[in-house]
Amino acid sequence: LRFRSGTRAPDRVMGSCGSKPEPPDPDSKVAPVPDADSNAAPAPASPPKSRTFPTKHAKKWYERELSGAVVRKSAHDLTSAEEDRIVKAWLRMMESEDGVPGSSQYFRLALIHGGSEGEWTYLSKMVDPKPSFCVHGGECFPNWHRVYMLDFEQTLRCADIDLGGDGNIGLPYWDWSIKPEGKTMLPMLAQKLMAQTIGSQGQGLFPDDFLPLTRGGHPIKAIEPDGTPFYKTMVWTHELDRELEWNLGHRGYDIAGSQRKYLLQHQHRGSSLALDAAPHGSAHVALGSLGRRKPGTEMVGSVPTAAFHVTFWLHHCNVDRVYESFLAVRGHASMQKEFRRNARRAGTAAGFPKGQTHGYEPFYSHAHSREVMRGKWTGDDTFNTEAMGFTYASLAQVGGGRRRRDLPVLAQFNDVPKVNVDGSKALYVYVSDAGDGDDGGGLLGFLPFVGSPKKEQPSWQPPPDLESATPADLKALPGFAGITSLFVLPTEGTVRCDNCVLNSPTCSAEVDVTEALKEAGIPRARAVLHALAFDIATQTAMTLEQAGVPPPELSSPTLSFEVDVSEGSEDKEEVVALQMLLNAVFTTSLKVDGVVGKATADAIKAAQAAAALPEDGVAGPKTKAALLLARAALSAAPQADERYKEVVRRLLVAAKAQPVRWTLRRDDEPGEGLDEWMDAAQAELERAFGAWSKACRPSSLALESLPTISFEYTAEEADAHILLSFAKLATAHEARDGPGGKLAQTTAASEGSSPLVHIAFDEAERWELANLPHPQRADGTLDDDFFFQLLPVAIREIGLALGLGLSLAGGALDTMSPFYAAGNTAVSARAGEELQQKLREA
Repeated sequence: LRFRSGTRAPDRVMGSCGSKPEPPDPDSKVAPVPDADSNAAPAPASPPKSRTFPTKHAKKWYERELSGAVVRKSAHDLTSAEEDRIVKAWLRMMESEDGVPGSSQYFRLALIHGGSEGEWTYLSKMVDPKPSFCVHGGECFPNWHRVYMLDFEQTLRCADIDLGGDGNIGLPYWDWSIKPEGKTMLPMLAQKLMAQTIGSQGQGLFPDDFLPLTRGGHPIKAIEPDGTPFYKTMVWTHELDRELEWNLGHRGYDIAGSQRKYLLQHQHRGSSLALDAAPHGSAHVALGSLGRRKPGTEMVGSVPTAAFHVTFWLHHCNVDRVYESFLAVRGHASMQKEFRRNARRAGTAAGFPKGQTHGYEPFYSHAHSREVMRGKWTGDDTFNTEAMGFTYASLAQVGGGRRRRDLPVLAQFNDVPKVNVDGSKALYVYVSDAGDGDDGGGLLGFLPFVGSPKKEQPSWQPPPDLESATPADLKALPGFAGITSLFVLPTEGTVRCDNCVLNSPTCSAEVDVTEALKEAGIPRARAVLHALAFDIATQTAMTLEQAGVPPPELSSPTLSFEVDVSEGSEDKEEVVALQMLLNAVFTTSLKVDGVVGKATADAIKAAQAAAALPEDGVAGPKTKAALLLARAALSAAPQADERYKEVVRRLLVAAKAQPVRWTLRRDDEPGEGLDEWMDAAQAELERAFGAWSKACRPSSLALESLPTISFEYTAEEADAHILLSFAKLATAHEARDGPGGKLAQTTAASEGSSPLVHIAFDEAERWELANLPHPQRADGTLDDDFFFQLLPVAIREIGLALGLGLSLAGGALDTMSPFYAAGNTAVSARAGEELQQKLREA
């Protein structure tokens, strides 16, 4: 029976590499894994039950049938015997078949990642060239790589069986977020594999016939100008291990920090992009820039060659483990449904030619029996690891305690065109004080009294001998704040990569500079950023301009949630920012002088009264959060221009003759991704519209002559007056203040368009319904102000759609107050009267 590509075979069908294993057979006799204290070779296994394949080709060793799910262990937890067993199977994968150069399973698998088009990889002239199956920058990044790791793991298991084992070995993962007590940062398994001297007179990482022939039939000589092999062996040292530990630490690439940030995500698409950039990309580049020009691991930091290095597989296995940790918390089914919906708007590429949820290439094309056994692995298959044939001994934990609202100061490289970068780069970021003579002046450089007095010091400059600088030299420069990375194809590969050109033409990265600013005593308002680049392929330092990378942007929160502001506060920077914010919200002319006098203290109390907070005159976290939400609401409110007035007039005129029809766009669902959630959200929105109907309903017979308004739901957008949806609203500038930037935005349709009004809720927020809290609330890792009730925001936005403006006149509990209040679940009397007045005038 032959299954077409993209179809599902019955679950009982077993597979070899890239195929789905069948459940364990209780009657099979499988040899156990060697005892932890045993140095003996693994005992030969009884051959597993075989199944007849209707194929003209005899099965090879790597096409063996596999059964049961293996457990993937930490590479740091392996015994010496387990390490040696994996090394033997690993080396078996490197052996060419029947003496044909380039026919090993390891070469097949390594070539998938970067292809053979890179001139400097020595593979561009190989017979039967292959493209890069790049999926970086897409939502299916973790899903496609999950199948990739499975293909490698199942081939490793087949190699173990070929050597007399039972195939019950999983691909180990390297947890780069920790360094176990008494062990090296790089696991011993990786060190053993890197130290193999099996080719090129004891210097090569692979056998001499590992690479294929050229199209002219000649051997590929991958030899560097210094005479050493390009794919070379490397002996690990304590010095390298210390350097790696520092690189991965919080003042280097901050792998643990980026992992925690990823695990706190709540949407599948956003989390996939975050995982791709860091910790995934950062770990690649951290390894690739090791050794102060001592060659060996640089290939890990370059996309075309990364998969040839042994650490790639241990690294990516841990990337998959971190992804599984995210799914375990957010819910496999929930994230799978969100993934499916997002895929409707996603593109295609060589790795997913029919879309991100369909068959993944090239994971069955090598052996004919794979096509016979089943169709392609699909995105839907990747949400159940046990069904795929593996589980993890342990998952990553968020850690770090409860997350507060306060956000770091970031140096952000936003939307960098990949085609300009020409290969992976490490980006070193530095900070200096605008008072040191640097240009730019910082965020509030026009206020000379903010921060420390100006110092007569020269401006920050890169070293004159930059090209010869090593990573260690770059770390030693003044103002060093941290490192980030861009893990991208060289330009020649980018322009050929359909995924990079069509789906993911840009990349982004960031460095947390908060600690560096504190250590240097530089206030946020006077911070100036600088950056240099280090090219992984050439191991050369350069300017950002030479690297094709635009300068970083400083993303600083408007206010610090660690500092309270009250009379006598000495933090002028914080007081200035608060005074400016108070002026923006209350449209006052409060003097911006960095001093909390009576006027500023009274303004703080007024803000607390408007937000229904205790009026103590101390601007703490709750007062600041309320002000930021109010400013965001005011900035998002529709402008009372002629177009808006005309749309409101037409809407109110229609309301006097018929119910106002509204609809909810179902494709733009927020992170929960469940149909049930949208059903509940629709019911919540019906309550919101009903609140406005009730507010205009006559309370006595004497008032029956007053105008009323009613609403009804329609499933057709074309029939609706008001469209509601969930969409991406927050810009990079607004997002810097954290949760609750622009909760929603109401806009009038352009002339001739329908529906008349569009209300969009920010899909990035953690929305809650009356009886349906957000899944992350139960985690205990986020403060309450990370979550927002949909009902009060919807009631306010409907008011804006009906022509009411935001106002502070009605107090804290007024429907149209710009201050968010979770308890505002009914329309206030003042707002109801205002709507009735507008209906009379329409």
